[in-house]
Amino acid sequence: MIYVTGANGRIGRVVLKRVNGIAVVRRSCGLPNEVVTSYEVEELRRVFKDAKAVLHIAGSVKFNDRKSLWKGNVELTEKVVNALPSNAKIVFASSIAVYGSNPPYMANEETPINPDNYYAKTKALAEEIVSSHRKHVILRIGTVYGIQFDYYMKMISLISKGFVPIVGSGENRIPFVHVEDVAECFLNSLREDVRGVYVVCGKSERLRDIMVFTAKLLRRRFFILRIPKSLAKALAKPIGLEEHVKVLTSDRVFDIRKAMRDLSFNPREIWDGIREVVDYWRRLNEGKGGKVHLGEHS
Repeated sequence: MIYVTGANGRIGRVVLKRVNGIAVVRRSCGLPNEVVTSYEVEELRRVFKDAKAVLHIAGSVKFNDRKSLWKGNVELTEKVVNALPSNAKIVFASSIAVYGSNPPYMANEETPINPDNYYAKTKALAEEIVSSHRKHVILRIGTVYGIQFDYYMKMISLISKGFVPIVGSGENRIPFVHVEDVAECFLNSLREDVRGVYVVCGKSERLRDIMVFTAKLLRRRFFILRIPKSLAKALAKPIGLEEHVKVLTSDRVFDIRKAMRDLSFNPREIWDGIREVVDYWRRLNEGKGGKVHLGEHS
């Protein structure tokens, strides 16, 4: 059997469908064949006794809550690993955050990690725990996007009103990756010959190009609203979004050839992904301000 922790999350739900697995959740979510558990080790051992693989996606992204990050990323991972049968594989959802805010150009799986915030440090510790299990795969995932993520819908709504907010110069490159492409990597990680660490992100594109492209798709007049980094960080800190600002202002480009070779990873172009998200936003908003037509990338 294949079990998926965090199966009720935005990534987890997509992965669950792709691998046809069993959801492991704390509270009932109405998912087919879900298993509700307290995530205590003895209980997990009973759940995982027939596991061929566990896809461990559950974790915390509450950047301003250290207790939540420790419990959700370190303690939970330790419990999952301790409950695994020795012959079961674990596939762990880590993050490119472990490389730090400004990793070397074209960093890859051999590049030393440099976690420079508490979230990244908990992910790095979780990687160490996962690595102690003989059959493991660690996916260092980039900035995930897709129609499942509400904050992209909110950003498109803002852009549709004519405002294109860009923090800093906008020349920094962001390694976005579509949630469906991430799910495909989880599926392909189940192959017997796949082991070790993989960087999973798309081709890094400049923030300004991404934002302007989105605005052009909406076919509305717009102006670029430039926000100094210092101001963005000051506004974001009280509401716990400081790390999000770091993500949007970091310049990160990765070498993904290992994932392409071993996981058949073929990330879609960000421009195609943006069209999909904008089209979804348009369907949600038809009749609420007029129809939005998709354009072409130029």
